[in-house]
Amino acid sequence: MPLIGGGGAGNVAGGNPSGTSKGLNHLGNHAYAYSGPIATSGSAFEEHLNFSTGSTYLVGHFDFIGPTVEGDVADGQICIMQVQFNGETIINAKVSTNPEAMPANYNAHIVIPPYTHVIASCKSGGGGAFSEINIIGEIY
Repeated sequence: MPLIGGGGAGNVAGGNPSGTSKGLNHLGNHAYAYSGPIATSGSAFEEHLNFSTGSTYLVGHFDFIGPTVEGDVADGQICIMQVQFNGETIINAKVSTNPEAMPANYNAHIVIPPYTHVIASCKSGGGGAFSEINIIGEIY
């Protein structure tokens, strides 16, 4: 499964194959990336994932978890997730713990084409919140 990004023979996408990183990891025909909790602020998007695909494509889903504070829901917080393919925004999703009928988590089914540079980022409406972005899927 050719994925670009460095790394060694068992993990050609780079990163940490058993934990969090910005890279895409693979195990057989399965691919995954876990950003882990990253502090976000209202001033700028914080990069959670950054990788490029090779000649294969990925069918799976993004999971966006946030905003949280020390593992609990951050009351009254808003987070924005942005996913870009080759510099073009394809997902712009808002989650909120405010009582405005919005979920605190978001997921999207996705196909990531071959030779695509993926950047997934978040920012929150206030300081002190954390967010996570995960991708789980299959490589073809």
